[in-house]
Amino acid sequence: MPARRPRPAELLHSPAGTLLAVWLVLLTAGWGVGRIIMAAGPRFDGPIVADLHASAHGAFTAVMRQITFFGSPVWLDTVFTVAFITLLLTRRWRWAVFLLLASPGVVLMHHLIQGWVDRPRPLGHHLTTGTGGSWPSGHATETTGLYGGLVLCGLSTRPRPAIRRLLILALLGVLVLIGVSRVVLGVHYPSDVLGGWLLGATWLAVLWRWLLSPAAGDARRWGGLTGPPHRHSARSSSLRAAPR
Repeated sequence: MPARRPRPAELLHSPAGTLLAVWLVLLTAGWGVGRIIMAAGPRFDGPIVADLHASAHGAFTAVMRQITFFGSPVWLDTVFTVAFITLLLTRRWRWAVFLLLASPGVVLMHHLIQGWVDRPRPLGHHLTTGTGGSWPSGHATETTGLYGGLVLCGLSTRPRPAIRRLLILALLGVLVLIGVSRVVLGVHYPSDVLGGWLLGATWLAVLWRWLLSPAAGDARRWGGLTGPPHRHSARSSSLRAAPR
C-alpha cells in the first residue's frame, strides 16, 4: 500500500512544522517591533549613543574595534564551520542539527528583518564599518545564536557546577562587550543591540525546548534527524517492557 501523505495539520504539529511556525512568528515580531522603534525615532536612545560615542578615542577605540571583530561575519563563519564539522566527526548528530538551525537560522532572520525595517544608523562619524540597516544589530543577534549554541553544547556534557557558571558568565560577558562595542563605535542604537539579544535568545530557547530538552523525546519525535535509535537502547526498552 502507498504511504499515507501527512495532513497539513500533522505537519504543523510536527517538530519541524512547529519550529518553522515559531521562526516565522519571530520574524514577524522582529519586523513589527523594528517598525515601531523606527517610527518613534532616535530620541529615546539616541542620546546614549552620543554620550558613549563621545568617549571613544585613542586606546579605548582600538579595544572596542578588537572586541567587535569577534562578532564579525568572517570570524563567526569560521567558528561555526569548525564547530559544526567537529560535531559531525564526533557523531553528535542532534547537536549538529541544533547548531545548524541556531546559527544560520538566526542569521537569515536577522538579514530579512534588517532589510525590511531598514532603520537608518546613528548619525555622526562611524568608527567602524556597518552595512545594511540598523535594526536589529547583526553582531548582537548572530553572536547570541552561535556563542549561545556553543555554550549549550558545552553544558550538555554536564560539567562541574563551577565550570557551568564560568561558561554562562563568559557567554554573558562576551555578548555584553560586543553589544556595547557596536554602540560605542557609533553604528548601532542600544535598542538595536537589545533587539538582537532577544531574537537570538528566544530562538535558542525554542530550539532547546523542541530538540534537546527531556520533553523533546527521542529521535523519532522529530523525524529521525539524529539517525535511528541504537540497537542496545531498543533492546533495553523491550526488556523493561517484558513481564517479570
